[in-house]
Amino acid sequence: MAMATGWNAQEPTPSELEQDTQMIHRRSRGPGWLSLPPSVAFLLLLLPPVNAQQPAAPDDFAYIAQPGDTLIGLGKRLLREPNRWHDVQLRNQIANEYRIKPGSTIHIPYRWLKVSTETAAVAKVAGTVTSASQPVTAGQSLSQGSVIETGADGSVAIDLADGSRLVLHKSSSLRLSEMQRVDGVPNSHDIQLQLPGGHVDTLVKPHRDVGRFEIVTPTAALGVRGTVFRATALEDVVTTETLEGVVAVSASGETVDTKADFGTRVDKGAPPRKPVPLLPPPNLSSLQGTNPLKELHLEFPPLEGAKSYQVQVSETADFQTFAVDVRSEQPVLNVPALPDGAYWLRVRGIDPLGLEGHDAVKSFTQQTRPEPPKPPPPKPELVSITRHDLHFQWSAEPGQQYRVQIARDPQFQHVLADQTQSEGTWVWHRPWPGQYYIRVEPLPANETTQGTPFVVPVPLWAKVAAPIVIMATLLF
Repeated sequence: MAMATGWNAQEPTPSELEQDTQMIHRRSRGPGWLSLPPSVAFLLLLLPPVNAQQPAAPDDFAYIAQPGDTLIGLGKRLLREPNRWHDVQLRNQIANEYRIKPGSTIHIPYRWLKVSTETAAVAKVAGTVTSASQPVTAGQSLSQGSVIETGADGSVAIDLADGSRLVLHKSSSLRLSEMQRVDGVPNSHDIQLQLPGGHVDTLVKPHRDVGRFEIVTPTAALGVRGTVFRATALEDVVTTETLEGVVAVSASGETVDTKADFGTRVDKGAPPRKPVPLLPPPNLSSLQGTNPLKELHLEFPPLEGAKSYQVQVSETADFQTFAVDVRSEQPVLNVPALPDGAYWLRVRGIDPLGLEGHDAVKSFTQQTRPEPPKPPPPKPELVSITRHDLHFQWSAEPGQQYRVQIARDPQFQHVLADQTQSEGTWVWHRPWPGQYYIRVEPLPANETTQGTPFVVPVPLWAKVAAPIVIMATLLF
């Protein structure tokens, strides 16, 4: 797998190339190594057999020769400078520029190739996602060089021109450094992404693409093709988990191939660690398929080897974006319930190296149970009058708090008594003769009158009880 870590192979000096070019123009058009410049023919005599398979340099495009290919023809079709076919010949130790074995691999530096710039498309957005300080929207086109940033609640799915898909998680930054198509070769793309920080899930298209796909972080470079993998870049650490295919992880001059079901970690200034198996998925079988509560309660058996857990909820089965994306130290947590609808839950364990294991996925339906109707306001009754007191009574629910008020006016602008209690009886001192109003309001459980908003009072005759009439004769 080609990696953007530099190329150290020695190239011919300018003077040598100039001399060889002059001799090429003077040579005959006959095939074979005898028609080459003397210096080139001498070098090829010392090289391995024609078209021997050579390992690719880190920055090379691997072209698969087709029947009828010639170096001169490839130069015209693929190279920015067609006359550099001679450099391709030297690089690949090809003795006869007119005879190339079909199926053999020809390595060509990407910088020599003719390419066309491509764009990416935003598939889905959730939360805060920006590019150049502007909001990113679904369907938007992203050009080469674009930087996409997600907020603490943001996530975005991006489709690349080669058919690959990226899912950028919250609090992440991704630069689309290179998005190019190699001209003249079907299914050939050159894609390089920079992940300064954050987390990205990558589904690199599984087609027979012979190009390059790389993710470069401040700590390591990841080269892939036909692979499903995850990458997380923190300040001094990069973790990679391969789910399908192979990821070549390079750092500090060393490369480690991380195969499916394995992950590796790279610490700043150190080579990649030996890949280790990913944790198995947690067991979510005990979770219910419908959640009627205002809070989503998750509880599952602890996973052996897991230090923490990543919990995600999405509106789509392929987890293009996240409605919930949290990390928990324990296999028990509560998250705010979402609006009613169908969702998918994804949970994975995280080992002590910070490697995230295999996913456990479960679909569920959020169907919040309707709130029970509030009981009607109690209707207090004046049950007795004594010389000094008035005795009121109403039907009270166990554990319910009530606010009791008495006023001279129906609007309760001049309140004479105001108190909170749980009993259904109340004694108030006997006032002067006249007409009064009483009302009893049930309060939210465990709350008192302090800080409780009060609705515009309803007249006593429509809300609770008839006016209290203190006849003057009762005073004597």
